[in-house]
Amino acid sequence: MTYLTPTGDEEMWLYDNDILRFDHPPIHIFALEAQTDETPAALILTTQSEPGNPEQHHSNLPYHYLHRSGETELLALVPREQAERIRREIGQIEGVIEDALWGENYALHAETGIFCLCRFSSLLMSKGYGELIPVYRIPGGYMLQFNPEYSFTPQEMAVG
Repeated sequence: MTYLTPTGDEEMWLYDNDILRFDHPPIHIFALEAQTDETPAALILTTQSEPGNPEQHHSNLPYHYLHRSGETELLALVPREQAERIRREIGQIEGVIEDALWGENYALHAETGIFCLCRFSSLLMSKGYGELIPVYRIPGGYMLQFNPEYSFTPQEMAVG
């Protein structure tokens, strides 16, 4: 189970409907990047060793949209082992995000195992910021698409 901790400019929140449940560990994270300096077009979180076909995942209707995701600038994916501590002390996530994203668009925080992503900053005028983030149910997990206009090409899927 992974909690998503969307963070806005001045507040953070956890929403129970954004809990992602997985059948078993490990959970693999695949970042599908556009050929720009923007944040990834999508993240695939799956228990399978391969990400599958992102275009096929995107062709289904979303499972749901992340709560208040139109306001979300930063995202933290929190492993179950860390979830209760983060729930009690949500302010600690700010330091984790800062440490993990120092000079990066996305990164794994080594000490906590929390995966962090910057969806928007003044330096990254990312397409899709301000849009709701759809969550697609896929074999073994989920795909979160940050740029709703992005098309996944066969070449990217072969390399990714």
